[in-house]
Amino acid sequence: MNRNASRFLCAVFGVGALSPCVLHAADGDGGWEALAFEDGVRVFRKEVPGSDLVAFRGVTTIEAPATKVFSVLMDDARRTEWVDRLACSRILEAVGPYEYVIYQHFELPFFISDRDYVYRGKARRLADGRVELVMKSEEHPRAPPTVGVRAQLLRSRYLLTPLGERRTRVEVEIHTDPCGLLPAWLVNSIQESWPVKTLAGIRRQAHRPDVRPVRLPPLPRASSRGSGPTARGGGRPRRPAVSSLPAASPRR
Repeated sequence: MNRNASRFLCAVFGVGALSPCVLHAADGDGGWEALAFEDGVRVFRKEVPGSDLVAFRGVTTIEAPATKVFSVLMDDARRTEWVDRLACSRILEAVGPYEYVIYQHFELPFFISDRDYVYRGKARRLADGRVELVMKSEEHPRAPPTVGVRAQLLRSRYLLTPLGERRTRVEVEIHTDPCGLLPAWLVNSIQESWPVKTLAGIRRQAHRPDVRPVRLPPLPRASSRGSGPTARGGGRPRRPAVSSLPAASPRR
């Protein structure tokens, strides 16, 4: 599909097409192809074997401590403040402080059926101090009937790397199937802008003064060591009230 057609369809569906730019190498390995750079976000794409839908990845640096960025991702009550088109988000089952099953409903333009997701999310601390949050769809007995089309979150991941006490490198990956009648080429075109919109939303929310830092998950086999660094100027990080992770907005 040519660039003009892509921009037209993205405009119709309420998202912005990425500006083309020349990027010569992917960020790290894993088969990621550099796609664009916009609003401080590097965007990559990757073909997924056996799927017509492409996975996308975004990388940026946010001027906020990891404890505050993690707070944004954990706060289910305030998720509608920064996730595009999110109408409802609620915990179906809290497995622990960093694992849960969640239901989310997205309101889409009138000519497209609304989408909803049911997925399990789990956050953990890696041995090197980074925080990984992984999400994947699953069925759950407490899930309500679908509001339109039950979409599938095939896999999504957030990776937070603390850069000192006041900056965080944030990476996000998404591979999702909105299901329904939307063709794969249209889904892929629209999803190009998802990493930029998502990371921009996290950045805005993390900069809000009323967003409080929370404790990071414990290091592997070292839960007694504490709960991660304290964000300077934000007070001692509090324990998350509920476990939840940000959804991949369907945007189609």
